[in-house]
Amino acid sequence: MSSLRQRVREAIKHLPPDGEGEMKMAKNTAKSTTNGKGNGAASKASNATSLADICKSCKIEPRAARRKLRNSDISVPGGRWEWTKAGDVAKVKKLLTTSAGDK
Repeated sequence: MSSLRQRVREAIKHLPPDGEGEMKMAKNTAKSTTNGKGNGAASKASNATSLADICKSCKIEPRAARRKLRNSDISVPGGRWEWTKAGDVAKVKKLLTTSAGDK
């Protein structure tokens, strides 16, 4: 039992003092969140029109709009609910406004 205690004490000696290890961890955590996909700010910069923007302009609930789009033949480019071409945006708006009464 005493040899185990000695090994634990030796291991503890090599640890950084309190606070230093926590600060390094906090910095690494903050860095990893900014290196991820982010909050979508890059997609706004690419002049893409999101489904949320279309829903606001058409006064439609986004959940219902996604359901209608899934059941339609309109493709979702890039895996996000956003379109860059004006013609595609017009198709989406037309689909959502013409079938707004259907549930």
